[in-house]
Amino acid sequence: VTTDALLNMDTSDHQIELQKFEEEYYKLNRKGKVLERIELSRKVLDLYPRNYQWMLNLAYSLISYNATSEQIQYSQDHKFIEEAILLCERILEDCAIDGIRHGAVQILCYNYPQIGKEDEAIKLAGKMPDLYTCRESLLCHIYTGEKCLKQNQSNLMQMIDLCAGTLYAMAYR
Repeated sequence: VTTDALLNMDTSDHQIELQKFEEEYYKLNRKGKVLERIELSRKVLDLYPRNYQWMLNLAYSLISYNATSEQIQYSQDHKFIEEAILLCERILEDCAIDGIRHGAVQILCYNYPQIGKEDEAIKLAGKMPDLYTCRESLLCHIYTGEKCLKQNQSNLMQMIDLCAGTLYAMAYR
């Protein structure tokens, strides 16, 4: 007998509820409603405190409230970066899902330098796969024909986006 059965918990109900929350999260994301995403993520984590995907959702929302000087000040006043870092550190301690862990590493690498932990960011970045062993690169060597062409096209678009972002960062740093 599972613990869910003993506690009369139907996981399918939880999955349906989480899916509805996810749909709401992405709707708020499309509308640029960052504070509402933060509020929703906190609500979900109150209901499901060990849901690592929602910890990551909250962390992404917290670090993305920075489009204006007013938002940056609000973020600083409410310690959004510090909260995001704590969430990501918890993910790395407890979560075994690589995709979620990689998202947490990304957030930490982007934000550790802001709080004087550049060496820790470098250590984390050093543990990540290089460009040649990422999923997208490997799929190009697996697929053939039309699938291979589509993957290569997608990779090129991502590379162009990465290059544009790098040029932007270089111009404004």
